Amino acid sequence: MIDPIHISTLQIEQSRQQQAQTKEQSFQTTLEQAQKNQDKEKLMEACLDLESVFINQVFDNMRKTIPEGGLWEKSFAMSTYESMLFEEYSNQISRTSSIGIAELLYKQLARDI
Repeated sequence: MIDPIHISTLQIEQSRQQQAQTKEQSFQTTLEQAQKNQDKEKLMEACLDLESVFINQVFDNMRKTIPEGGLWEKSFAMSTYESMLFEEYSNQISRTSSIGIAELLYKQLARDI
């Protein structure tokens, strides 16, 4: 039996991947609805969400390069907190248009609407 307090890193990674897949599926659904209803606001929102997923993946890969140890012990709670924190960072970064992926996607996809 798995101790719920000591969830393995593999399970945490699988959970993160499932969240990313869910967001990507949400993007696909939102994109299809926006094209069907010719809703440019919804299309922009979907593009921002996809940029957020991309930035979050970059952050995840960057965090993997940081060696274990330091001031705080790595625990399930700390991993969960970091995951949520960096997901929010990703959302905020995508909303500031500082990277520009969402704008490029929007310009390309809005041609079809």
